[in-house]
Amino acid sequence: MEKKYYMINMQKLLHLAGELHRKGYKGLQVIPSLSPSGVCWRCDFTNADSSERLSVSNWLQENFDIKEKEASTTEIVKRFEEDYNHFLLGSQGKDEYYSQWFSEMLKQLEEGELPYAFSDYYNDPNYWETSNGKKIKTLH
Repeated sequence: MEKKYYMINMQKLLHLAGELHRKGYKGLQVIPSLSPSGVCWRCDFTNADSSERLSVSNWLQENFDIKEKEASTTEIVKRFEEDYNHFLLGSQGKDEYYSQWFSEMLKQLEEGELPYAFSDYYNDPNYWETSNGKKIKTLH
C-alpha cells in the first residue's frame, strides 16, 4: 500500500503543537478544518493572548515537500520556532487543561488520520470528527 505522505505530513502539524505544548507554549491552540471542497485539510494555530491566527498547513506546504516524502518532525519543530518566534512568545501560558486534552487526542489518532473541528458539512461542537470517521470528544 502506498504511503499517503500528504496526510502523514499534515498530521505532523498536530505533533508540532504537542511538542510546543511540552516546551511550555501551552497557550497555543489548534483549529483543524476541511476546505469547502472537502479535498484539503487545513490547520490553524492560535493562542490565548492574541487574536493572531496562523495557517500552519499553508506554511508546511510552502516549506516542505509534503506530497513526495515524509518530513522530519524535528525539522518541522525547529523551522517553526525559527519562523514564528514572535507568535510563540504570545503562546507561553498555563492552559494545562487544553494541553492535556490535546495530548490525549493525539493518542487516539492512527498514522495519517486527521481530525477536523468543522467543515461545510460537519459542525458538532461536542466532537472533532476524523478522516477515519472517529469522533473525538472536545472540551467545553
